[in-house]
Amino acid sequence: MRRALQSQLIVPSLGSLKGIPQCWAESCDRELIPAEQTLELTNQIAATYNVITISQVKGPLDAEQLAQALELLRQRHPRLSSVIVGRLDDLAFQQCADLQIPLRVETITNPEDWKQSVQQELNQPITSTRYLIRVVLVQHPQSQTNHLITTLHHAISDGLSSLNLHSEILSTCQYLLEGNHFQETLPVALSPLMPLPSIESLLPPSHQGFRGKLAGIALVARLKWKKLRYRPKTLPFAQTVPISERRCGWIQRQLSPDLLTQLVQRCRQEKTSVHGALSAALLRSIAQELSPELQQDLPVNFNSFTDLRRHLQPQVGHEHLGLFASVVTSWHRLKPDTYFWTLAREIKTQVEQKLAQRDMFSTLSMSRKIIEAMLRQSDTSLSTAGLTNVGRVNMPHEYGALRLENISFTSPQTAFGGILGVAVTTFRGRMQLNFAFSEPSISPATAERLADRMLSQIDQATSSPLPNSDSQPDTSHNQTTHAPNRQQASPSSSIQP
Repeated sequence: MRRALQSQLIVPSLGSLKGIPQCWAESCDRELIPAEQTLELTNQIAATYNVITISQVKGPLDAEQLAQALELLRQRHPRLSSVIVGRLDDLAFQQCADLQIPLRVETITNPEDWKQSVQQELNQPITSTRYLIRVVLVQHPQSQTNHLITTLHHAISDGLSSLNLHSEILSTCQYLLEGNHFQETLPVALSPLMPLPSIESLLPPSHQGFRGKLAGIALVARLKWKKLRYRPKTLPFAQTVPISERRCGWIQRQLSPDLLTQLVQRCRQEKTSVHGALSAALLRSIAQELSPELQQDLPVNFNSFTDLRRHLQPQVGHEHLGLFASVVTSWHRLKPDTYFWTLAREIKTQVEQKLAQRDMFSTLSMSRKIIEAMLRQSDTSLSTAGLTNVGRVNMPHEYGALRLENISFTSPQTAFGGILGVAVTTFRGRMQLNFAFSEPSISPATAERLADRMLSQIDQATSSPLPNSDSQPDTSHNQTTHAPNRQQASPSSSIQP
């Protein structure tokens, strides 16, 4: 059924705003580092790796006030006034004093039609010569429910900072709804932030300059050796098409508070992390797709995304927009008797080891070479799966007359087929899982099956009795899995190891 939709672009009344501070223009214009260059490349190719954040807001979220709030926050965050200029081999950030953040407002009659707006954002590149953020407000007047969707260029944001930006947007809207005028100053809590240098200059000395290059080369050598040794299995391409003909598919699932509580408690008992358990469930779901009976060892690899902020010198707060995330890769052999919680602990241990070895810094430094290699082999997948879990989102639920009901994020996987990427957030006791995949290499039906099977794995693992030892065989892989009871699980840039 085609949705009933009205759409309009909103431009704020600028009032007495003076534009961006002059100091930003002097300190924010710089060349993109290789990791940022790579993300502009993937953005231009297929809108890949941009950060899409979705929040469900109850209350009078007014389009004009939202436009004013965005203009005020442009004064707070230097990068919201930036564009990217130059050739692909010579890109730079440049401040744009008269930049206006694009805001599209849509009115829907079917309360589920907001999902179509998310799909549209997932498949639309950012016009980086004009802006690095755009915003969509989807309004359902009958229920006074709004969906606020932001799309940020990954070169200036990651999952954590994009979530925090939504809280700042709602705080600023509350400030305006309470009768404050659209003036040249923000609330004290949202005062302008100083621009940060590139992340390369915040890395430890061991990962800067010549020493950093050596560490990066060593990491790439280890990854090549591991790939030759393990030869990890990946999802087969259902259909192979050029990158230009691919689209990003997206589905959602949710864990209820009860199932989430059981999961957290069981992780403590099993001496592992929630990230380890979620990753084990995803890997076992894919393993069953690859080998339903699993009669022999199945080699796999797994990408765990991590927050770099606390590892930088000095540390960086979540309020700063920027690329402060990286990835570490673990390698595993799934056997017919592999116990779920043993795999979860193995993932946790390997992630901790690689963080201690500071592999995440080397991955960031070598990301351009890694992504370019992936693009050269775009008809195959180099990884079995990947997951990012930001943990519990600590932000207010109420903003005056506005109530934040739910919030999550995802990142398009369009250019890279055969891999299912999962982004996880937990807010108000509910865990939201966003599954992104490249069509047609993975069909929507396959993605739905994998997502339901992953939740079924979590349900079975949390409800199974504690064994006397880890040597107890785990035969659930060979059992037919069904979606958990809908009271427990229903459709709907950091890890905590």
